[in-house]
Amino acid sequence: MNTGASQTRSSVRFTVYQPGIAPQQVAIPGDMITLGRASDCTIPIKDRFLSRRHAEIVRDRGQWFVRDCGSVNGTLVNGVKIAEPVPLRPGDRIALGDSEVVFHADEMQSQMIPIDSDSHATNLAIKVDSEERGTERTRILNSLALEFLADRPMSDLFEFILDRVVGLLHPSRAAMAFFGPDRTTFDNVKLRRQDPSESTDLLISRTLLKEVVDGRQVVSFFDSSQDEKLARAQSIIAQDIRSAICAPLLVGDAVLGVLYLDYKATRGAVTENDVRLVAQIARFAAVTLERTRLREEAFAKAKIDDELRTAYAIQKRILPSSLPVVDGYTFAAANRPAKSVSGDYYDVVVRPNGRIYFVIADVSGKGITAALVMSSVATAFNIFTRTDPTPADLLRELNATLAPKTAPT
Repeated sequence: MNTGASQTRSSVRFTVYQPGIAPQQVAIPGDMITLGRASDCTIPIKDRFLSRRHAEIVRDRGQWFVRDCGSVNGTLVNGVKIAEPVPLRPGDRIALGDSEVVFHADEMQSQMIPIDSDSHATNLAIKVDSEERGTERTRILNSLALEFLADRPMSDLFEFILDRVVGLLHPSRAAMAFFGPDRTTFDNVKLRRQDPSESTDLLISRTLLKEVVDGRQVVSFFDSSQDEKLARAQSIIAQDIRSAICAPLLVGDAVLGVLYLDYKATRGAVTENDVRLVAQIARFAAVTLERTRLREEAFAKAKIDDELRTAYAIQKRILPSSLPVVDGYTFAAANRPAKSVSGDYYDVVVRPNGRIYFVIADVSGKGITAALVMSSVATAFNIFTRTDPTPADLLRELNATLAPKTAPT
C-alpha cells in the first residue's frame, strides 16, 4: 500500500473494548495505527491472546485498511478471519484475542436499519447516528459489548444471549435459530418463552425469514393486523402474533442463523428503539459466536495434536529400536506412518533355543485407533512367543485373544 507523506494527515476514531476495562473512545491522528500487546503500539491492549504487534490499520488513498501482522491467533473483521488487508467501513468490528476495536468514520455518518418493506412500517426506516452518545441505548450497548467479550463456552453462550434479549426487551418469545448444512432448514433452535406454561411450537413466518436471509437485513412488523399480507399469513394468525423482529446472525456475507422475537396480541408492540437494539445485539452475537467457534476449534485441534504426539512417542517405543544380529540372517525395517501414528507393526524375537520369530502386521485404518490395536498385537506377540509355540499355534493364540476385543471393520 502507498502511504506516502503527500496524503493529507487525518485522525480516525475507535472504541476499544478490553476484558475488565470500561470501553475507551480514542481519536488518533496519522495514517498508520498499530495494535498489540507492546507498549509502543499506537493502541496498546492488555490481552494475553494478542501478539506484541498484532495488527495495523493503514490509510491509503483516502480508504482505511486493516491487516494482520502475522499474529499467532489472527485478526477477525466482523467475525471473519482475514488473510490480507481488508477495507474498513464505519461500525466494522475488529476482533483481536478477547478484545475488540470498533472503527468509526472520520466524519459523523449515519446508517439505515431496513424495516420490512411490505409492512405498514415501510416509512419508518430508522436513521441511527453512529455515536448516539449519552443515550440509554448506548449505555446498554457498551455494557453488552463488555459482557460479550467474556470468555464463555459455546454451550453457555446461547443461553447468555437469550438471557440478555429477554431481560432487555421482554418479548413473548425469543429464539436463536441456526441453519443446517443445507442452509435452508434449522438444525439448532434455542427458544425462550415469557410464559413457561406455553407449549406451542415456534413457527417463523417464511415471508419474514426469506426477507431477512435474502436481504441480509433486520426485518420487523409493528402491527400484523394493519399489514394486508401478514394479516393473511397462517403462521402469524395461528400464533396470535401482533409484532415481531427478526435479525440475521451475519458473519461476512454468510447468514449463520437468525435472532427472532415476537409479541403476542395481548402484549405491547415493538418500538423503533427495539429494532435498533436487536440489530446491534444480533451483530454482537454473530461475531462472538464465530470467534468462540474458531477458538474452541483451535483448542480442540491443539488437544488432538498433543494426543497424537503422545501416541507417536508410545508407538516409537513399541517398535524395536534395533533388530537382533543373527548369523546367516540380515534384518532391516523402517516405519513412516501416513499420519502421525498408524497401525503398522514389525518385530523380531530370538529365543534362547535359537528359534526366531518375526512378525509384520498392518492394522486396518490409520490414526490413534489403529495404533491402539497395534499396541495390543505387540504385547500379545511378545507374551506368547515366550512359550516357543509353532507359528500355527502362535497365530491361533493371537487370534483367540485379539478377535473378541477388536471391533469388526
